[in-house]
Amino acid sequence: MGQRAGNKSLNYLMAHKTWGFGRRSPHYSRDVTRRTWLARITITRGHLMARQKPIYPSNWKEFSQYIRLERAQGRCECSGQCGLHKTHPGPRRCLEQDRTPAVFAQGLVVLTVAHLCTCDPLCAESMHVLAMCQRCHLRMDAPLHRQHRAETRRREKEVLGQCTFLPQL
Repeated sequence: MGQRAGNKSLNYLMAHKTWGFGRRSPHYSRDVTRRTWLARITITRGHLMARQKPIYPSNWKEFSQYIRLERAQGRCECSGQCGLHKTHPGPRRCLEQDRTPAVFAQGLVVLTVAHLCTCDPLCAESMHVLAMCQRCHLRMDAPLHRQHRAETRRREKEVLGQCTFLPQL
């Protein structure tokens, strides 16, 4: 049957997965693809993928609850910071409310607290944060997520043996 990866066999995954190359290219042999994928599994299960989690202030739980429930009154505070709510003659506030079915997406809305600043460690100042629905929060953090993914890809390639010649930014 082949080695097991989760609840799917490796052969099944070989036949149905794109492996990060887009559609499987005729230039990649099945063996090269399999070796690359097995190396990615090894890297993922190892310590390489671990990223240091942000350090939140000790009163974060109470602060987050205050921002989401009292200041924002259970409603997304985004008014165009995510890039979605820019209308003419001016930006409008997002319509999503906490624990209700989403207006613009499927599922339930969950309010989160998004940092507008780049403080390190993360701060608990009310001027630096907004209560946002998960859609707005993910869109706002998209550049940071792209940066983390690029760093992870670079580290994967280094572990697989690819040399890097460009300086790290």
